[in-house]
Amino acid sequence: MKKLVLLCLALATSVMPAMAKWVKCDISELVATDVVVIVDQTSGTAMSNDNGTSSAPSAIPVTFNEGKTELTGDIADNIKWNFVYQTNSKTYIIYPNAITNKWLYSTNTNNGVRVGTDSNKYFSFDSKFLKEYNIKRYIGVYRNKNWRCYETKTDDEIKATVTTFYKYEADVITAVEEVEAEVNTPVEYYNLQGVKVANPKNGIFIKKQGCRASKVIM
Repeated sequence: MKKLVLLCLALATSVMPAMAKWVKCDISELVATDVVVIVDQTSGTAMSNDNGTSSAPSAIPVTFNEGKTELTGDIADNIKWNFVYQTNSKTYIIYPNAITNKWLYSTNTNNGVRVGTDSNKYFSFDSKFLKEYNIKRYIGVYRNKNWRCYETKTDDEIKATVTTFYKYEADVITAVEEVEAEVNTPVEYYNLQGVKVANPKNGIFIKKQGCRASKVIM
């Protein structure tokens, strides 16, 4: 009985590890502190953030749950982004996660998506595509290899793109929540030798309810 009491008391104050989820969301839900993965559902690839100005962002394979409402598996740091909303232009500046001195931008060439310090860095969301505000280029996945920008979203090279956003969410589960769920479970009493007592009185007893246990004087 003593072991049972100690176990229950330990559970009552423990905290379970956080469960990480990457949940599909609308771009309008994003805030600057969110960590986001930019995904093309058609190719099943995410946009990388680590190629800098040397080449277009790579198309990195990702996996989904059955309904494609969540990403599954490990999420690499090089596909994580932050979106910062610009009130005046109603656009977003898209930064590699936890970095603010470079950002996603596009140029006037088809293979012109880069991460750096160019001024064409303001993106809106037009149907299934990110669209740069200044030069009106649509970003999509090119032949499952990388992310490029074109003048029209109907260009054969990117028209199949379906851009979606997945943000990180952490659910912290505590054993305290489990204890609260046990409030309506039956109460049992035991004497100090661990023998169950139907009608405790005139002494010290162990009161057990669910996985909670405490000493009481009757």
